Amino acid sequence: MRVYWSGALYFLEADLAVRDHSNGSARLDTILADYRDCCLEREQRWNGRQIAQELDRLAGAEIFVPLFERYAASTEIPDFQPALASAGVLLDGDTIKLARSGFLDAAGTRILP
Repeated sequence: MRVYWSGALYFLEADLAVRDHSNGSARLDTILADYRDCCLEREQRWNGRQIAQELDRLAGAEIFVPLFERYAASTEIPDFQPALASAGVLLDGDTIKLARSGFLDAAGTRILP
């Protein structure tokens, strides 16, 4: 379970960071499409760190490698609530609320439309 949820949260956090860094002009799917276009045809084996390094190059920011290192060193299921909150998904007990203001930072301030 940890591997699955760590991977899901890794890419959610990466998507939010890419959007924040680019002021909304890039998203995880655009970075992955760029990776497909530049790198998948190469006859090369990629390890996780190499993929993260290439994704950082394409994003123009150090996003993927720091996340990779953090998640690779973890042995527990990560806390997902901060990432969900920054995406505008607020958990209140058994209730899920969607913020109408778009993406929020950790303090609840709107960062993207």
